[in-house]
Amino acid sequence: WSSKWLLNFNPSKTKAVFFTLRSNYTLPKLQFQHCPLEFITSHKHLGLVLSQDLSWSAYIDSIVKKAYQRLGLLKKLKFTICRKTLSKMYTTFIRPLLEYSSIVWDGCPLQYVEKLEKVQLYAARITTGLPIISSRESLYLETGWEPLSERRRVAKLNTMYKVHNNLVPDYLKHSFPSTRRRESTYNTRNREDYTIPKCRLELYRKSFVPDTIKKWNNLNVSVRNNPSYSSFKNSIRHIPTKPPLYFSYGTRCLNIIHTKLRHNCILNYDLFRKNIIESPKCACGLPEDSYHFFFVCTNYTLARNELFRCLLHSTQLPVIDCHLLLWGDEAQNDDTNKHIFSSVQKFIRDSGRFTKI
Repeated sequence: WSSKWLLNFNPSKTKAVFFTLRSNYTLPKLQFQHCPLEFITSHKHLGLVLSQDLSWSAYIDSIVKKAYQRLGLLKKLKFTICRKTLSKMYTTFIRPLLEYSSIVWDGCPLQYVEKLEKVQLYAARITTGLPIISSRESLYLETGWEPLSERRRVAKLNTMYKVHNNLVPDYLKHSFPSTRRRESTYNTRNREDYTIPKCRLELYRKSFVPDTIKKWNNLNVSVRNNPSYSSFKNSIRHIPTKPPLYFSYGTRCLNIIHTKLRHNCILNYDLFRKNIIESPKCACGLPEDSYHFFFVCTNYTLARNELFRCLLHSTQLPVIDCHLLLWGDEAQNDDTNKHIFSSVQKFIRDSGRFTKI
């Protein structure tokens, strides 16, 4: 072929990979243009690192390392740009790195699934300002992001929908040798299911074709038969609740402290429960939780009086409690909630409790 089309290859730069799960094996003696080929343990092909043992550890380690390098740049901007911009930077420049060809390697071991998820959680902590002691639920609630594992599940099903409806190139459709429908003359529930190939090894069972067919068969038939690709995508996604816009309100430092108060990970009582400090008490001698900070502590009386004056004078609120001060009121409009958050953050600053502001 190369002679016919006058395209010369360099045999000294040509490598070979011997894919096998065996520990004892003999490498074949291969030559290319009379030059012996060198066997290597992994090779980067179309952006994916293909390993000799058919594992994705080398590839996932490489993208995790690259993602953390980019997150290092994001961390430097943590206190200078707003949450919305940080979130956009992550979803635009870093998350695609973690999801490139994810439907191919999604069957990787759980330890690597967790390693990838930790990258996103680290990005969520940078974006929200929450510390490492905050829960995953808090981080995903504040960002409105989906877990990466859920996004990969949706990507697999979207690809299967295209295969099912002949919306993919022939080479991809032909890579599904077992996607013939089960032949049955009875009107059973499984009549429209695809046959899952027999899998002797767990490695193959978790690979793209068997795992995707299994996920597809678990869908309701009415969902599989959606008339359009867009309606199918919307029907299989578990869309997370987007955080209110006023959660991003305020200067960056005050917004971070407000967020930490909202998720109980900054005051002495909160840190004491996490075994970070030895005493839960405030400077006044009482346990320091959110209620104490906003309503009880005598150290902040003047700032508290100003807080209540602003809230009672400018808004018609049924009750002023910790939930209102930390989470806002969904029954009110954005302008009212922004006023609440502005008053609370002014109290945080005037209290002098957090000296790093």
